[in-house]
Amino acid sequence: MKALTAGVGDEKFEKSDGAGAMSYPIHTLKHEHRVIEQGLRALAGVCLRFSSGEPVPPEALAQLLDFIRAFADRYHHGKEEAYLFPALERQGIVREGGPLAMMESEHQIERELVSAEAGTPTEPAARRSA
Repeated sequence: MKALTAGVGDEKFEKSDGAGAMSYPIHTLKHEHRVIEQGLRALAGVCLRFSSGEPVPPEALAQLLDFIRAFADRYHHGKEEAYLFPALERQGIVREGGPLAMMESEHQIERELVSAEAGTPTEPAARRSA
């Protein structure tokens, strides 16, 4: 999964658009979204293999779940929840019943899904019962 996070946090992403310092954090978060999307595409590939009856190496699923837990949740969502959401709220974006509550809810749902997935076998059901 190191390939997915290559470049995240590197200096090359600082102010690359030539805008002021305020654009740097948003640029970084947007880049991290693209990295997370790559991880989700890899997870979709694992799901496709499961649904077609192919075995999936346990380490592949473990690496993807670790990536989602460590990078997407703790690193990326942690920054959004600690810094971005409070800054947006100070600018008048509604938390309760608004977009911030919706995003926080999405983060919580993702945490629950990853937690539940951590106990899922890595071999399709047809092969486990054979």
